[in-house]
Amino acid sequence: MKLVYDCSVTSLRRRPKSEPVRSLDFAAQTYTASGVSKSFSDVLTLSRASTGYSVAASGLLVSQAANTTRFDYAPTTGAPLGLLKEAAATNLLLNSTNFSAPVWGSAAIAMTSGQSAPDGSLTAFKLSPTATSGLHRIWQGVVRHCRSKIYAIRLAEGGGVALRLC
Repeated sequence: MKLVYDCSVTSLRRRPKSEPVRSLDFAAQTYTASGVSKSFSDVLTLSRASTGYSVAASGLLVSQAANTTRFDYAPTTGAPLGLLKEAAATNLLLNSTNFSAPVWGSAAIAMTSGQSAPDGSLTAFKLSPTATSGLHRIWQGVVRHCRSKIYAIRLAEGGGVALRLC
């Protein structure tokens, strides 16, 4: 993503042609102000109340401290995707990374822990059906919900997933 803008105000009918006041190339991570190279923090400020995650050039999911810039990369190629900007979100699930915790229910599913996770650790679970037919599922009752909100679920790699939010 590349953002080039000019915010100058002048009394002239036509502004003389010049370079843009700011040029922000998030993919290449190059920034200029009035034609002079600058660091990211010199041209833009940001805030985030908590830690956040992004995909590093290595393809691994990495944690970033609060109020720091997150640049995202394509997980399979390592190609830079640019600045990562997300809306605030809250995880409503308890123990969302531990499917063997008592808050999770399951039916016709075998859970194998110690699998490779997106961050490179061995904390993921492999979910496998234990029968050839029927309903295979895991669930957790979420008490806090509202019909006017949009809920999303993110699953890393894997086969087909049927998702029902109700």
